[in-house]
Amino acid sequence: MNKLIIDNVFDLSDIVITEDTTLIERLEDACDTIHIHVDDNVCLYEVAILKNTKNKIIYHLGNNSQAIINRIAVDNSDQLEVYLDGELASITCNSSIINYNENIYREKIYHHQDNTTSSVTNHAINVGSNDFTFEVDAVIPKESDNSYCHQDNKIINMGSGKNTIKPNLLVDNNQIEASHSAYIGEFNKDSIFYLMTRGISLEVIKDMLSVGFLLDKMELKEEKDAVVNFIKNNI
Repeated sequence: MNKLIIDNVFDLSDIVITEDTTLIERLEDACDTIHIHVDDNVCLYEVAILKNTKNKIIYHLGNNSQAIINRIAVDNSDQLEVYLDGELASITCNSSIINYNENIYREKIYHHQDNTTSSVTNHAINVGSNDFTFEVDAVIPKESDNSYCHQDNKIINMGSGKNTIKPNLLVDNNQIEASHSAYIGEFNKDSIFYLMTRGISLEVIKDMLSVGFLLDKMELKEEKDAVVNFIKNNI
């Protein structure tokens, strides 16, 4: 599998994936428009480690193509647009965000063909006193039969900020399967109490629960240690 590493010194305007590729992104203070094209019958595996970014990332997936995207971020206001342009195209997008400032994270998935699949998981921990919002849209027109779409959106509040989730399924087709969930709350108090009875300090417990929550649905390979360290250094 081809491997591509991108950091802030590269021109990110247009990336074309023509063979199975691992894409590693490490970006900080970036505000760009990035186009990623995944050719027919190609798999993209992506890990993005982000801090204070406001990028617009646009994905186009061809026939029988697949994208598995894992995003860990601090203070993220990125906007993702995904176009499933080919039949049997699929995307799995797992985004986890640690929030301190006021941010809105947006995703929009367009099912443009039959038999397309999208599964998105958005988890955030709002640590400070500022507001955080997830805006997540999925669009399935009447021409896109036998498609599948699922959203899982959760925000854990560890501060005093206002949290908002706006999950939208814009569906004009009866021959599909679509679902979404939204949760805003705190870590389970029973779990915290149980761990404290085992002699674990509250600070360590919150670190453990934060790492587990943010990694929950991530599909990580050798990058897992770097992602865990990033979380521990920023929570």
